[in-house]
Amino acid sequence: MTVLTDINFLVGLGMGIIGALLPLTLFSGEEQTAELITEAAEISVVMLIVLIITKLFATSLLLATGWKGGYIFPILFASVALGLAVSLLFAGIPVAVAVAATMSGALVAALKAPLFAALFSLVLVQKETAAVIAVAVVVSALMTALLALRAARRANNQPQIAQE
Repeated sequence: MTVLTDINFLVGLGMGIIGALLPLTLFSGEEQTAELITEAAEISVVMLIVLIITKLFATSLLLATGWKGGYIFPILFASVALGLAVSLLFAGIPVAVAVAATMSGALVAALKAPLFAALFSLVLVQKETAAVIAVAVVVSALMTALLALRAARRANNQPQIAQE
């Protein structure tokens, strides 16, 4: 066996274990998101956070090892789960508001495309949350830009390694 086949075998085995323990993390997350929303009241905040971490970890692992798939629907799944967790933690925040804010903010941070994130989020959630989406997109775009600027400044302040 080659190293690549060993890695793919281990990743596949890991995904099988993850899927057996947390079936909502299987596949892209498009269909599982609807199931997550309908069962949100029965899922605890801790379990929602476990689902978020597991889904993002599994997606990163699969994409890093060359498996097919994308990251948009897994990000949507994770952001909906985060919105549901926020709504459960803070009962005064309506579910639609929390989900719209986390979804649009996560899309901006991941895709670096605020207009797409706003329009895509508006299509997926209630139109009454448009103001929340606008605020979340602006805040996420500013925070993403500030973090990128900070990382660039740190990279420029790193001492250069002498080349021979």
